[in-house]
Amino acid sequence: MADLFVFPSLWEGAAGALVEAAALGVPLVATDIPPHREIVRGDLATLVPPREPRALEEGLIRTLRDPEGARDRAARLAPAVRAAHDIRANTRLLEDTYRRFLGEPA
Repeated sequence: MADLFVFPSLWEGAAGALVEAAALGVPLVATDIPPHREIVRGDLATLVPPREPRALEEGLIRTLRDPEGARDRAARLAPAVRAAHDIRANTRLLEDTYRRFLGEPA
């Protein structure tokens, strides 16, 4: 039920909270760090340089001034994030990896 998800972290492993917000179609403003770029492709969210409060402020203002555009970008990002982070698909990939490692047919 959020209008905007702001994630100004400096370090992330898997950025689970960002994945969850993106999968739900919530507009995003986040720091431009590698784990966030893996989730957000292109211009479908506002990414700002880390450790730059003024850039974060500008990203927030830009996003809040165009709520319809932000919602549209978030809606276009959501299906890709859901597909990339589908638990069933990821579990099958992991099982296949173990089978190949063990020399079993996939």
